[in-house]
Amino acid sequence: MRLGILSHTEHCLIDGVWNGLSPTVREIDHVSSCFDEVVHAACGYPKLEGYQLQPYNATNVRFVPLRPSGGARLLDKLGIVLSAPANLAAMLRVARECDVVQVRLPTGMGIYLLPALRLAGISNAWAKYAGNWIQERPPLSYAFQRWWLGRLFNGPVTINGNWPGMESHFLAFENPCLTEHEVTLARTQCRARKAELPVRFCFVGRLERAKGIERIVQALGFVPAKERIDAVHFVGDGAERSHWEKVARDTGVRCVFHGALGRDALSQIYADSHYLLLPSDSEGFPKVIAEAAAFGVIPVVSAVSAIPQYVSSANGFLWQPDTSFSDWFSSQDFFNVPKIEAMSVEIAKLANLFTYERYCARLQSEIISRLGAGI
Repeated sequence: MRLGILSHTEHCLIDGVWNGLSPTVREIDHVSSCFDEVVHAACGYPKLEGYQLQPYNATNVRFVPLRPSGGARLLDKLGIVLSAPANLAAMLRVARECDVVQVRLPTGMGIYLLPALRLAGISNAWAKYAGNWIQERPPLSYAFQRWWLGRLFNGPVTINGNWPGMESHFLAFENPCLTEHEVTLARTQCRARKAELPVRFCFVGRLERAKGIERIVQALGFVPAKERIDAVHFVGDGAERSHWEKVARDTGVRCVFHGALGRDALSQIYADSHYLLLPSDSEGFPKVIAEAAAFGVIPVVSAVSAIPQYVSSANGFLWQPDTSFSDWFSSQDFFNVPKIEAMSVEIAKLANLFTYERYCARLQSEIISRLGAGI
């Protein structure tokens, strides 16, 4: 059985080998164990900077490069239209040659890809919508894709979280990011970490305002009792990294910017940290919350999308985005050692929901069977 994946995931050639974004590549590597072959059609760039990339380890994954398109500028968005004919032709070829098709959304290409799949009579597809399903003011293209999936898509749709009034073809699916073995190792490492002062925070993600980097450095400047914070570790990269490094130096809190890290180095950051900071604007459900949870790292996160369905006052700190993050952050008790111990134990339980093994089992029983194909 052959799986086709249609996505916008960034890839680039490194020493003649296609490398893609690590979280997506890891997921596809594990999903490939359920199929004879996986054909992934996604964007191929000549060069990418500031991304954590890796090649596919699975030998049965074949990559089909698409023309890159989309971006923040109007000219970039025009590129979606100009590249559409060639990209659509390539994606439809993949869809027709595969037994099952996964469409990864939201993406700029979704505007024309979803109608094209219907017009082409592709009936063996499921959609994975990884964004914030209840975003109040989404970009117009995202709103269109949500509407289409709810009204005109004829296959299963996996989304983050359970929501009132969900259509019968919608399924709440956790995005996997860990193996069962990694969860076991992480728990061993977190047991070695002491819940003691001073505490350590970490941030993992792109150094962008939308991910909350500005809120974090501003809040650190106002937080009382700074001596109880050992350090804040920033893992990730972005065009404005040097700016945030400069601003962070004036906060009075030790801030360490690591750039993009490999999995082993990132695991060590998690193992040493008490808290994960992610006061972002909008999310589906960030994989970093589950990754950090495996190490007992307590999330300090936005109460957006599906996050409050997994994080509560028992295992984390939820910030309401309509309030001042700096004021809220300064009012929280991050330094209660017994509370740190209890919350760390509770959040660690969350990681079991986000294993690749659980995801693949659900994929076979709830998606493939629903599409009328057996593995």
